[in-house]
Amino acid sequence: MQKLYRQLGIMAAVCLMVLFPSNQTLAGGGPLNTVIIVNANSTNSLELGNYYREQRQIPPQNVVRIQWTGGNTTWSLDQFRAVLLLPLQAALAERQLSNQVHYVVLSMDIPFHVVSGTMVNSTTAALFYGFKGPTELKTAGSAYAFSESPFELGRTAFRANWLTTMLTAGTLDQAKALVDRGVRADATFPSAPVVLAKTTDALRNLRHRTFDAAIFSSMIDGRGSIFRTNSNAFPAIRPLRGWQSGLTTFSAPPDAFIPGAIADSMTSFGGVIFGPNGQTSLLELIHAGATASYGTVAEPSSDATKFPDPMAYFYQARGFNIAESYYQSISVPYLGLIVGDPLAAPFAKPADAQWVGLTPEQALSGTVSFGLEFVADPAHPIQQVDLFIDGQFFRTLTNLPPAAGNQLAAFMHGRHFNYAVGNNETLNSLAAGFAARVNHPQSTNLTGIRAAEFGDRVVLTRFTTNVPVRPAAPTNLRPTGGEPGSTPLETGSLSFSSIAGAADFSSAFLKPSQFRFVPSMAHGQRTFSVGGTPDAGGWLKLTIVREGGQNISIATTNQTGSATALQLATALSSAVNASPELQGTNGGVMVEEVVSGWFGAASLTLRAREPGLEPASVRVRLTGSSSLVISPAEEVALDQNVNDLLPRNHVYLTSGVSNLALTVALDTTLLTDGYHELTAVAYEGSHVRTQSRFTIPVQVKNHDFNATLSFSANTNIVAVSGQYQLNVTASSLMSGAVLTTTGGTFNTVTGQNPAAFALTGTSVGVGLHPFHALVTSVTGHRYRTPPLWIRFLPK
Repeated sequence: MQKLYRQLGIMAAVCLMVLFPSNQTLAGGGPLNTVIIVNANSTNSLELGNYYREQRQIPPQNVVRIQWTGGNTTWSLDQFRAVLLLPLQAALAERQLSNQVHYVVLSMDIPFHVVSGTMVNSTTAALFYGFKGPTELKTAGSAYAFSESPFELGRTAFRANWLTTMLTAGTLDQAKALVDRGVRADATFPSAPVVLAKTTDALRNLRHRTFDAAIFSSMIDGRGSIFRTNSNAFPAIRPLRGWQSGLTTFSAPPDAFIPGAIADSMTSFGGVIFGPNGQTSLLELIHAGATASYGTVAEPSSDATKFPDPMAYFYQARGFNIAESYYQSISVPYLGLIVGDPLAAPFAKPADAQWVGLTPEQALSGTVSFGLEFVADPAHPIQQVDLFIDGQFFRTLTNLPPAAGNQLAAFMHGRHFNYAVGNNETLNSLAAGFAARVNHPQSTNLTGIRAAEFGDRVVLTRFTTNVPVRPAAPTNLRPTGGEPGSTPLETGSLSFSSIAGAADFSSAFLKPSQFRFVPSMAHGQRTFSVGGTPDAGGWLKLTIVREGGQNISIATTNQTGSATALQLATALSSAVNASPELQGTNGGVMVEEVVSGWFGAASLTLRAREPGLEPASVRVRLTGSSSLVISPAEEVALDQNVNDLLPRNHVYLTSGVSNLALTVALDTTLLTDGYHELTAVAYEGSHVRTQSRFTIPVQVKNHDFNATLSFSANTNIVAVSGQYQLNVTASSLMSGAVLTTTGGTFNTVTGQNPAAFALTGTSVGVGLHPFHALVTSVTGHRYRTPPLWIRFLPK
């Protein structure tokens, strides 16, 4: 066993003496996976892009400059492709970043929507999964939506390119404040609530039917508070972690949100952030303190699938970053503009690490060995560690997928479920396999439980009450993540375990959110449609059927002779909601809403006054005079939303280890002599894949050749309007030098000894910039100078 642990670099325990704090802790993707697009013709775009690069510690070569002079609202599809898409693809290929970059950030003064004929897409969506014209609308649905899967591992399957957002606001300072909020949000685990508001605007409050699913899911996990309300006003409680509503116009106070908050309103033109707009744009929420917001750039019709689902807040509370949370919650995103910091992750859980046998700026030569030691929360094990050099992927140091032979076990309502991990299993396959065991007919008949998998999460639903709730738990199961010899878990109705089984160590884990089924807080509902034209004296009647035959009927009639079905339904709603007999808990019923349809028709939604499945079992029937068309016409229960009414639990699959030690052998002859940054990135072993990033500077010395880079000014803080010179001096004759900075290669000189580079501050823009010179000797040796940091201030 110990031999195998040493071979894999896995330690049973690690005692850390000195910790290198993570530069960034980011969910699913990080600075090394992000590219920033700046408009070289906009000083604001340059300054904001530079600011975001500095705050997020994004490698300087991950900035791409485009040339655009046509304004910040609209461009044609041809212009989008020629000015943005093709230069981006070319830059990524040239810099060998195509497989590394998963996020694209557009820095202000870049058009927010793309037009081709009668079709309009947002710029962020067109980069996300391609422009959708009339012939592509059948593929406008996003395969990434609701997947709860790592974007970077499934881009091909998702038919997507990059998770794209725009950084912008009414002013440059407001845009910088947006960046600051995103950075401050990371790993803060906020307790501020989310408010989901159902407004009186029936065309724009459609998302209220999905509120309960998000609230219930978050309640099961105990992560973040989400409340629903019926209101057109902005909530009085604040600051908020989020807000979803449906209004054409609204205002939000300046203290509305905490860092990391996401908020949006369902309305037609919320994504028209600049130019004429009779509706309130998403920038109102950005200026009120949201870190991200969403809006459509053209008419989406009354279609909730084109807007973020409230599950975005559940995904965020799981640990996904803002880009992942938003894109996973939008079924049809082609019209949607996302503004915000994609990397902000308030619920990301970091790991700790130290470099062993390596000190900052240590000189290395030949093949060197050093160590890395990681400690993570057991609920967030480390699965994978990658090594990056100077911001570019170098190699994977270890990957610990679910180990074949590991045993996952559960005891639920009188039945054992055992799952042996097979060869080449993934978290997806484990979740699907475990769900299939639960859903076997013999099992569901005994337990009354069914399962559905969503990426690495299995949702367990108790669909019957005809089984005992609390049978005795077995005594042969260990706690999730338990080691041999640990005590069994007594959990009442549910027990779970993860053990090594036939493997030599455990790297696959089954973890429930709770050891019980959580009762639903949702209220049963049923929607009826009422059409036709009421005759004079026509009537509409609701009958509530109670146990023992104690029926209650409430009716309304067409007393004027000119009433519409909508008017009858509205009058019946008032009568039902005012009835004292329907106020109590025994069969209490209310009308949730009446929505107008075509030609005076209506839909009428009934709601149980108490939450859960039992109050929803009350039977109701809607009848009317012969000239009315009513559906459903039969007696029904208030269980149209039955999936939200049943008790539930969540089970999560993870892989990896919580204590990890690696020995790394690095052949420094593969690197250029000079100064480099080694970055180890550890990935959490769930589909959230939170990154923890640890960087250390070193210098490689395999030859005697070296060089220095100097700046002509007597300070490294200078005005952006100035003219400057950078000088390269080598220890022996050089054949040429390449100067790099933010945006990649700046200039190349040959035949100069020493070499001089002219620099105009405006060519790089306001901000902090690192400069390196890659110097080549006449004998072919190369040397990379240490970074020379220069901050350019506004004029």
